[in-house]
Amino acid sequence: MSQKKFKTVVLGCRTNQYEGQAFKDQLEALGYSQASNGEEADICIVNTCTVTASADSHSRHEIRQLVKRNPNAKIIVTGCYAEREPDAIRAIDGVTDVVSNSEKENLVAYLFPEESVPEFSIKNFDAHTRAFVKVQDGCNSFCTYCIIPYVRGRSHSRPIADILEEVHDLVASGYKEIVLTGINIGDFDGGVAKGEKPHTLAELVRLVDEVPG
Repeated sequence: MSQKKFKTVVLGCRTNQYEGQAFKDQLEALGYSQASNGEEADICIVNTCTVTASADSHSRHEIRQLVKRNPNAKIIVTGCYAEREPDAIRAIDGVTDVVSNSEKENLVAYLFPEESVPEFSIKNFDAHTRAFVKVQDGCNSFCTYCIIPYVRGRSHSRPIADILEEVHDLVASGYKEIVLTGINIGDFDGGVAKGEKPHTLAELVRLVDEVPG
């Protein structure tokens, strides 16, 4: 039996890029391999962007191209454009499902309910010499011109212990430069919403800098 294949398309910010790598790591742990150019996939995941009208258009284009080139695949769409216009995406022929940002980390588990899916984190960052690590998501500012708080939700941070574990894994994989990323990284608080002790971004940077390697 041939190995199952997947494709991920990531549009937009560094946070989306981190999430795309997490999808990839989860699928590979389940025995899937990344489809090469011109090779049809069994599962396609699109992580969309909606910060501009051009980003919306690009997201729709990429979805349609995946449907055309992978007619037998499950096409799963998530991300900020999917959060803002889920019905418009569901109306595209060939789309299997739309997953909200709030459920994004459970997307692969949703596809494989009978499998033991690894946690949503990364150990590598393919095709990069430095690795992005997501430490925060969402925004509380609600600026008049910006849609991000409505599609990413309120600010929430990862616990420091989880971040440091991921950084250790990346350093062990040979990465010498770690880029901390988020939607509004200045709001980092160490995971207070998850019951963690408050921490500042400065504390996190100091602890990451102390990781050997």
